[in-house]
Amino acid sequence: MQFAFDKFLDLYKEFLIIYSKGKKGKGIRLVTNIEAMESNDLVTTFLDLGTEIRHVKKLASMNFVIGDKEVIATIEKMEGGKMVESLLSSNKPMYIKHFNNIFEQLWNKGIDARDRIRVVEEGLTANIEIIPNPKEGI
Repeated sequence: MQFAFDKFLDLYKEFLIIYSKGKKGKGIRLVTNIEAMESNDLVTTFLDLGTEIRHVKKLASMNFVIGDKEVIATIEKMEGGKMVESLLSSNKPMYIKHFNNIFEQLWNKGIDARDRIRVVEEGLTANIEIIPNPKEGI
């Protein structure tokens, strides 16, 4: 999110203004991990722009973006303004469908970002995880 804020904030704003007027697009949804107070301001900025965000406790070490016609992914960490050196970009329907399925699974398991921010700010530490496999629970 920091990379998007630093490099593409104006583009996000422009897209979300068009989306809010109902002219085109489906909006922007993000899945991220919200653990520290430092990330709350950044997440709130995107929420205030109209981005839908959910918190997921465990994320894969991959960053990806999906549109209707393209997917872009990297396994590199983009911290400290580092530019990506290795990128997967595809417009093949099977890749778009695959990454869309991954995103939807994460989205459905996620917690609304505003709820998560409140938990972090209040210092609540309840980490409840449902374990559907009885053997794993034991």
